[in-house]
Amino acid sequence: MKEKFQAINFPNGIEFNNKLFQSIGVNLENVENVDIDAKAYLIEQLGIEDNQLRDDSKNLIQRNFIHLICQVRNDLSTIEERLKKYKKERADLDGVKSNEAEYRRRKLEYFTKMNKSAQNDIVLFLTKGITGYLKEIQYDTLQRECAKDDCGKIFRNRRYLFAQFPEYYDADFDYSTVVKMSQLPGINLIDVPKIEKKYLEMHRNNPEKYYCEIKKIINQKRITENLKEGIEKNYHLHKRCEMFMDLARLYEEKHYQSFIGLGLLQLEGVFFDICSIRYDGKENAGTLVEKVEKVLRGKNQVYYNRFYPYFAFDVPVKRNEIAHTGLINSQKLEQIADEVLLDLNAVVQMAKTESEDKFRLFFVIFDNLSKVNSTDEKQVNETLIVELYETNMISPDSFWSVLKSPDLFKDELDFYKLDHIQEGYMDLPNIVKYISGLVRQIPFWTEMVNLLNLDGINKDLQDFLLSMAKDYINVLDNDCKMKCIEILKALQ
Repeated sequence: MKEKFQAINFPNGIEFNNKLFQSIGVNLENVENVDIDAKAYLIEQLGIEDNQLRDDSKNLIQRNFIHLICQVRNDLSTIEERLKKYKKERADLDGVKSNEAEYRRRKLEYFTKMNKSAQNDIVLFLTKGITGYLKEIQYDTLQRECAKDDCGKIFRNRRYLFAQFPEYYDADFDYSTVVKMSQLPGINLIDVPKIEKKYLEMHRNNPEKYYCEIKKIINQKRITENLKEGIEKNYHLHKRCEMFMDLARLYEEKHYQSFIGLGLLQLEGVFFDICSIRYDGKENAGTLVEKVEKVLRGKNQVYYNRFYPYFAFDVPVKRNEIAHTGLINSQKLEQIADEVLLDLNAVVQMAKTESEDKFRLFFVIFDNLSKVNSTDEKQVNETLIVELYETNMISPDSFWSVLKSPDLFKDELDFYKLDHIQEGYMDLPNIVKYISGLVRQIPFWTEMVNLLNLDGINKDLQDFLLSMAKDYINVLDNDCKMKCIEILKALQ
């Protein structure tokens, strides 16, 4: 019995495999000599018509595919490492009862969800989007990457959001600095990424220098003065004027503990104002985190990812410490005060944008109308139609509400009325009245109807005419209403 189960003495692996395959009728020499065109196989698997491509295009797709898969693998590996790290840290925090631990747990749960969502996006790209991506790329992506072509990096990384902004899926990314550098006065939008990168590196590598530099920013850009002025001259924020004057005084007198306490309360208050502007006071704003969610969710995903983590997980720790103890327990009160001041600046600018965006386009349109002959009725209305059409895709809904029904915004418009106006200029209420009035007159709608007779009128312009006619038909007088009906009959 013992001899029956003795180990078999196999020949070397190759010899054994050959004998095994021969025993089942497979000739390895024939298999190994089969001519396989890996490039053709790839093109077929991608679902690309082979006869549509030249050989150089096929070679490019193959090279870019190899580079792309390596990038995707790196992205998945990064996500996997983060998920393991967050799971371990989350387990370590179980049973820790503190304000900081609670918000850290929430932050880890948020970023775990974010990274799992990114995994799903990658799978969707691999199954649905990879072919289109490879067909659109007309250059060697690996070569561009090695040449450090930063200009084309966003285009190459557009495969999914994680590839474009992997840092916004990182729980330990410095969102605080992003917030503070996002809304500085006197900075062109195009320069913000460069400034942000500079201060992110400084905060990471030399914190002492970072805090010296943000103190310089506060002084050189007159942040406290700009805050007071911004609050005072905004219809929705001016009710906070007294408190922001007190904040400026407390900061200037170095009463940092008091400044931080009042500043954090006003930070939440301004988020409340933004909610009120957006929802016309019809929705319960909720907690600080709920306010932040409602304010930022209305923006695009990248905007949300940049700002939400700081205001939802970091600021509430300080906010709750003030609420529960009445003060901040720290030896670095001046640094915290500087941070709170720049946070206030950022949120106030968000509130001003939310409040004033509906009026900005009126100034732009009026400026362009002023360049045409005001006595030429046809030219004025043609120009107005072009301006409205061109802004249709970028203008907020609130702009169209003001244009259609300025009386509903009378109190707000009156707030911006100027007592002394230089000859040849108009203030905001009169600009809105003038442009809104033009849209309700027969010459405007006559030119709208004339557009229907143009050869080759595009679909976007048709949609614009139809939308305007539907929106205004019930508020116009009979003559203008008939023009609306003409548009509706022609396009519906």
